Amino acid sequence: MMLDASFLSRLSLICGKTDLLRDMYIDCCRDAPSGDIRAFEIAPKLENLHLKGMHPEASIRFPITNLVSFSDARPFAGDRLTFKYLDIVKSAPKLLSFSYNDYEYAPISTPFSTPRVISTSVKKLSTASPTFMRSLVLPSLEDLMLTTEWDLGIREPDHAVCCPVGALDALHEMLLKSQCSLTRLHLVDVVLNDNFANIIRIMPGLMELVIECNEWVDDYGPIMQSLVAQLAEVSLVDRSLQHSMVPSLQTIGVHLNALRYTHIVFLNSAFVDMVASRLCRPSDVPHLTKLQLSVMGRGWSYDLDEAALNSLKDEGLELELDFRLGGVRL
Repeated sequence: MMLDASFLSRLSLICGKTDLLRDMYIDCCRDAPSGDIRAFEIAPKLENLHLKGMHPEASIRFPITNLVSFSDARPFAGDRLTFKYLDIVKSAPKLLSFSYNDYEYAPISTPFSTPRVISTSVKKLSTASPTFMRSLVLPSLEDLMLTTEWDLGIREPDHAVCCPVGALDALHEMLLKSQCSLTRLHLVDVVLNDNFANIIRIMPGLMELVIECNEWVDDYGPIMQSLVAQLAEVSLVDRSLQHSMVPSLQTIGVHLNALRYTHIVFLNSAFVDMVASRLCRPSDVPHLTKLQLSVMGRGWSYDLDEAALNSLKDEGLELELDFRLGGVRL
């Protein structure tokens, strides 16, 4: 079932008549009402509930006994919903995927004390709230996306809402406590700092790393440059050379949008060498197979040798390049 916001005020008419409901999608494009929605309080078979564009103060009541997937992306509501959603993660025995994202207004997170919540079922998480992450212990977590999902607010890339400043540090803390085997990490508009490489280093089983930035800051250049250098490092393991950091990495994605008159220092010969080094592995050993690289904006530059990078396709690399300067594809 998918509902528009105009129907929300009439949902009370179906309260108690949703015994067979399994999937619920509420998409509010504009003028979403505030207040409680109790129409789905009695929906014992509900497995998937996805909310988009709800009013910051709106609350929906629903059963969690059979809940498998939940997502809520709405205008920034502070940490008002944090306690409620921590309780869902803690109490839903079948929950596999949980997404809680704020957008539209710049998130300013005020730290406060919350109880530690453990879930052994959750495998996929998407959020940007430092408080929420610091309260979670997810030993089964495999797939993580750090994002505000600001684009759901129909905003242009140059008006991106970045994750709170402490999001990366909170993620590091959560991963250390969870001791999980993360295989996929997707970062969107995250404020990068030196903890970035530390996070990658504690995830040896990582297979996919995607970084998307719609508000590039020149200070990110050296951080990315350092990460590229560390991704190229090798050490001797069982008489053979192996990459010291994320040796099983198979996919790298870097997407830089809305750049303005800047030089991308980490896109250079060292970047190409790092990619090449991760291709040269025995066929039966996990190795890099796919690189997605896109750079868009005005007045940007790099020192990347595209010919050298393209030549790696002959080594088996699936390469997707998209470079645009002032809207013109290069």
